[in-house]
Amino acid sequence: MGRVSRGGSFIPEERACFLPLDFAVVAGGKAVGGVGFVLGTDVERFGAKIGFWLSSRCRGRGMMTAAVRQAVEWMFANTPIIRIFAAAYVSNPASQRVLDKAGFRFVGTMHCAFVGNGAFVDGCYYELLK
Repeated sequence: MGRVSRGGSFIPEERACFLPLDFAVVAGGKAVGGVGFVLGTDVERFGAKIGFWLSSRCRGRGMMTAAVRQAVEWMFANTPIIRIFAAAYVSNPASQRVLDKAGFRFVGTMHCAFVGNGAFVDGCYYELLK
């Protein structure tokens, strides 16, 4: 992929992939969850979005907060990423608590940010700077 400069010459788009971008959360030798990142592109190339999930039988033990902290630490140490953002359903206080405990800052509510079960729902947005 590339772009054309004002002078008309072709300039390759600056794009790098840093692996791994997905991490498994392991308990008892089995994957019970995950933390992943989607890198920004172009003018947002120094940012990434984080997402996470955890098996219901493992919730409430601080496992996801620890996993998010470790994954964020890895991203900041091994990539040029300087900003990580996250979104959680307004109706999902557990994910919001994970983000709070992992050091993310609440930046606002986006109305009709997601479609869940056939209806638009609001989202809480968070960010963490390096």
